[in-house]
Amino acid sequence: MTTPSTTTVQQTSSVPSTNPTFWRDRRVVVTGGAGFLGSHVVRRLQSSGADVVVPRHAEHDLTQHGDAEALFARQRPSHVIHLAARVGGIGYNQAEPAPLFLDNLQMGVNVIEAARSVGVEKSVVLGTVCSYPKFTPVPFREESIWD
Repeated sequence: MTTPSTTTVQQTSSVPSTNPTFWRDRRVVVTGGAGFLGSHVVRRLQSSGADVVVPRHAEHDLTQHGDAEALFARQRPSHVIHLAARVGGIGYNQAEPAPLFLDNLQMGVNVIEAARSVGVEKSVVLGTVCSYPKFTPVPFREESIWD
């Protein structure tokens, strides 16, 4: 009987390491970059040498068809990290679930299509833990979103 061999991988940090020069001179649009998560992402990208653009809702309503396309055509990002969302807390989520869902869905669709149309190299779209059912086992698994 043969015993399978194992390989030990040592991880020194919870954050995977990447090429330290990867972000240097890349233009990255971070929607929601002024928010809680986004501000941390922006700082990390900037410290890695990225040219970061943080569109603000007052100038770019990403729920409106054409706003994301105009933004990306003007900024020509190599990467897009979509973190923007319409939020309002638990009470508002319960009172107005359809408008919140529609706006967030529309933003996502507009950002993805605009990134595709201008040839963005890579787009990342984040979701929220609020998408999962109330009693989901931790750690979350992607397939649990449908439970």
